[in-house]
Amino acid sequence: MAYLFIFRIILFTILYIIFYIGYVYCGLGNWWITYITKYALKVANIRNVKINGEDKIQKLYESDKKFIVVLNHRTIFDMLISFYTNPNICILTSLAGAKICPGMYALNKKINSIIFDSTIKGQKVTDLIYDRISNRKPKDNMLVIYPDAMEPIPAGKNIAPFKTGAFRGKFDILPVVIKYKNWTIDPTLHWYKGEHPIMCFSKVLLDGKCEVVADVMDLVSCKENMTVEEYRDYVYNLMDTRYNQL
Repeated sequence: MAYLFIFRIILFTILYIIFYIGYVYCGLGNWWITYITKYALKVANIRNVKINGEDKIQKLYESDKKFIVVLNHRTIFDMLISFYTNPNICILTSLAGAKICPGMYALNKKINSIIFDSTIKGQKVTDLIYDRISNRKPKDNMLVIYPDAMEPIPAGKNIAPFKTGAFRGKFDILPVVIKYKNWTIDPTLHWYKGEHPIMCFSKVLLDGKCEVVADVMDLVSCKENMTVEEYRDYVYNLMDTRYNQL
């Protein structure tokens, strides 16, 4: 078991290096993301990944629709699942998050992610989001935001409460619910309990029974009389309910 675990880590590292060289230095397109992600998920010992409604997100990518993709976030593998669902995305991330591992900053710049520096006073992340979505053109990478920010999940709920940033511009929202199923080791990253991301990574590699469903829901629009908080909670409740149904 220990040798197989180490072997998977080595393979994962090799895949990352191959992907990085191909995407950043050789200029391979977003198809390369899909290709490598498929094998990365296998190496990660995830038994099966099912995508529901992937045609919806592809049609929106090809349109000039002004929208934000919102996903729930509970483990470090959510990023891989996001790119496996559709590789034509970019993310909203802090400068620290963009540099979480070697080469990640260059990758985030390459996919045109919004990178904000939380140490800069007066920088409004919501303004960066508004400018990006307002100027979106067909086949621009779609902005993905994880509004639950991997926070603790309340009792009786499946998803942590959402922050308001993704909803302040009242743009249309494409909800995507990610659910990990049939696991024997909970893949959730309990960073708020001091758990290191490497531990979260290791749990999935050791499990071998984890299956994932990514469900692309219908596009949601803000009703005329909704406040930002009401819009946020409306999308949250739709996603939390859908999580139960998967």
